[in-house]
Amino acid sequence: AYDIRGLTIDWGPNYPVNFTITNGIKTAKITGNTLSYWTSEEIFNGTEYLLITPQTMVNGQGRLRIQKMFMGVGISFENKKITKSSKTEYASPVMEELPTVDFTMTIENKDRLFDVENKTSAIYYLEVGQEVTVRYGYEMPDGSIYWMDGCVCNLADWEADDEEMSFSAKDKIDDLSETYYRGQYRAEGISLYDLAVDVFTDAGLDSRYYELDEYLKTVTVYNPLPCVTHKECLQIIANAGRCRLYQDRQGIICIQAAFTTVISPERM
Repeated sequence: AYDIRGLTIDWGPNYPVNFTITNGIKTAKITGNTLSYWTSEEIFNGTEYLLITPQTMVNGQGRLRIQKMFMGVGISFENKKITKSSKTEYASPVMEELPTVDFTMTIENKDRLFDVENKTSAIYYLEVGQEVTVRYGYEMPDGSIYWMDGCVCNLADWEADDEEMSFSAKDKIDDLSETYYRGQYRAEGISLYDLAVDVFTDAGLDSRYYELDEYLKTVTVYNPLPCVTHKECLQIIANAGRCRLYQDRQGIICIQAAFTTVISPERM
């Protein structure tokens, strides 16, 4: 069972006007909906299923479809709430040590949004590992805001009192702390590219969240990786290929050659 705070449903053009949502414990009744992209901050605790029953559709009679559904709410903080923040990055150009990104932020809590005594407070829905996205805005002369990616990290810790709330977040590489046991000697060899894919797969990371240099396909190794953490395995692979391991500003873990692999004829 999951405790769900907030729902976002994309119905498409044929959306329900009056409907109910229940998890068998709590039932929410919605009337007069005019949005095909509908959001709610309803709380459904102890959820094993959600049953959506439409009473009235926008066109009278139509088939209900769900294009997308998101569970949970996003919490956003801007200048007026933030009292201080810092981001510290470390990267070794020769991969002597693993790269790190540490982000901390302190916000005002005077309206008790994060109230430990309130069971419906957002603080009870914070979990280690939740994604934290940081963006920096620069105000242009015309008044518009130019946004730049800062980092995408995972929530590591938080604490709150009646005056302020503080968060700390770490890079996604730091979370790859389980042990890799699939190391084996290969008489035919294996490319560093395929070896890195195997490490990421064993760590449970989807291919959308990492990026590997094609150069790694040209380096073949035979010896097994030792029984160390996944992040240490990636460090070994990066060293073997003379590459650097890092996390980019979008939170993608990258292994990239630390030297020029391709030079265009124009630059030769």
